[in-house]
Amino acid sequence: MSTEVAWEPATLSFQIALNKVAVQQLHASNNSATTAFTFKVKTTNPKRYSVRPNVGVMWPGETAQVTVQLPVQRELPPDMAKCKDKFQVLTLPLGGEHANELLALPSDERRVALTELWASDAVKDATVDKIRCTFSHDATRSDPIPEEGPVTPYSPEPAAPLAATPAPGGTRRAADEPLTVEGTPVPATTPSNATPTGNVEMPIVPAGASDELQRLLVREREAYAEERRAIFAQMERMSAMLNEQQMSTRAMQARLDAMQANHRALQGELEKHRAPTVTAPRSVNNPLLLVALGAMAALGIAAGFGLRVTPEAPAPSLPQSMIREEL
Repeated sequence: MSTEVAWEPATLSFQIALNKVAVQQLHASNNSATTAFTFKVKTTNPKRYSVRPNVGVMWPGETAQVTVQLPVQRELPPDMAKCKDKFQVLTLPLGGEHANELLALPSDERRVALTELWASDAVKDATVDKIRCTFSHDATRSDPIPEEGPVTPYSPEPAAPLAATPAPGGTRRAADEPLTVEGTPVPATTPSNATPTGNVEMPIVPAGASDELQRLLVREREAYAEERRAIFAQMERMSAMLNEQQMSTRAMQARLDAMQANHRALQGELEKHRAPTVTAPRSVNNPLLLVALGAMAALGIAAGFGLRVTPEAPAPSLPQSMIREEL
């Protein structure tokens, strides 16, 4: 248990009355003059109790109040004699800069920041205070559940509005004249000791507790409104984060498509380099080289057919006499 933060009481004693709400309060005092503390209230049976607020900040030298409410009980709980429900109050000191940042935030943003803080790993350094619960039956505050029945003249909401009846002699009754039935006055309002009947349930406020209940109702409404604003703020933040994530996903998809197109282009270039290339013969412009190539080709053809190349013999000349005879 922290020496700078004191929680009381150590036991929440709920006086259970049928059809009534049981309320208890936890009080915390910050005895430090320089350090602010944040707290979180947890319970082993969250479906049974309503805790407002369940997270908060205690500034140096100030106090905090937590309301624990047990809803309306239609029948006595089975663990009436020995309640095993427990509460844990976790207290964590805040650094100076962190406390100043929380102090500058609005109430709804501060609650979101505290929720994120208690979801982090910082909770391992928190101080834990354990609060026990006890139940007792308060028969004096129990009211039976009203049953359906006929509406009586004493009901706060009559079945039909009462019309003014004419007085004897044909004159109408004055507006400020009390209504009478056969000469007997009928009360216009419900007597304080009358028991309501029908479907209307009249709440009974204990004497001396109306102001306290009114303040408690105001605090409950403020806590509910603060929690509602915090939830809406967190929903807006989550929506913005989701939109940002979608934009990032679309950008990554565009980059992936571009990389795939570049990969296909490189693959096509690689296929072109792998294909066999046929080069056209080079044109020869030197005449001597052409003659040499022709001679080499002729020798190759002759060698292929087994022929021998010899110098050409001169043709035989005819005698002059023979030439003259021919003429």
